[in-house]
Amino acid sequence: MKNATKNSNDSKFQKLLDNNKFVFLVSLIAAFVVWVAVAMYASPDEKTTISVPISIDMENGVISKNSYQIFGTYNNTVDITVSGPRYLISKLKPEDISAVARTNDVDSAGISNLPIKAAVLSNSDEVSIVDMSVSSVTVYFDTLESKKFDVEVDKSKLSESVAADYVIHDVTPLTTSVTLSGPKTEIDKVNRVVVAPEIDGTLTKSQTVDTVVSLEGSRAVDTVSINEYIHFEEKVKVKISVWQSEEIPLSVNIDGTADGISYSINPKTAKFGIDTEQADSIKNIVIASVSASNIKDGDKMTVNASSVPASEYYSFENPDASFEITFSNSNDSE
Repeated sequence: MKNATKNSNDSKFQKLLDNNKFVFLVSLIAAFVVWVAVAMYASPDEKTTISVPISIDMENGVISKNSYQIFGTYNNTVDITVSGPRYLISKLKPEDISAVARTNDVDSAGISNLPIKAAVLSNSDEVSIVDMSVSSVTVYFDTLESKKFDVEVDKSKLSESVAADYVIHDVTPLTTSVTLSGPKTEIDKVNRVVVAPEIDGTLTKSQTVDTVVSLEGSRAVDTVSINEYIHFEEKVKVKISVWQSEEIPLSVNIDGTADGISYSINPKTAKFGIDTEQADSIKNIVIASVSASNIKDGDKMTVNASSVPASEYYSFENPDASFEITFSNSNDSE
């Protein structure tokens, strides 16, 4: 009975071997298995390059102790070339490789050049790193500092931009102060924030303009570079008040009865900057007030422009000017 069963199985197997389709299928499967085995284990290693993000090791004692931060931008990726079997190389992703900038040698604030240590996180025995586009990264470490500064306006070149017969009356920054923030090393260099108005064309009327900002050190000659590490309100505007320049007659106000009293002023006119909206209404400008009872024939007095009460509508172009007033009094019996 057993022999009959064996003969039956042998007969079935023989039929399969005689079946060309079956033999072809078995041969195809065997060839594929052999091809896969050869591709995985017998083929030469291949190379590929992957862009990997760089992480900064912030656990260094000096960095953590001083609460250092990273300022500015830095090259935050590295192209890493790896070599290994095709079946592993083809599957590699950026997250399968680590690239860490080491901070072991950082011992103070400032710019540091950090070496990059790269490693394959999986299948490291079969995949190796053969090249990196960069071997180090430059980073600025420091503590964060914020400091407030009053805005100072540089008016030195404004007179060059004013049209003839016009004067600069006032320059007012619309932003009176700015706060600089950035690395303490950089912020500590700054002593003043100075803005210079940007003038396009010739000034013939009041207007608001942008400015160029300069950071200065403790001495006027020390200019601190505005760099990528320092942050502040970049746009500081100023209002430039432009007045009309005119030669205006001067006068004296005499309190009381002025019959028989006269005076002369030398010089009798002065250059004034006048609000353009008020120019037509200002015919003369009083530089002194005197009581008639105190005036004697031949009296003289000198008036300095700086002592004349200020007005919101005009101002002396030369604040150092002086004027001599000579009085005549025909009523004086002496």
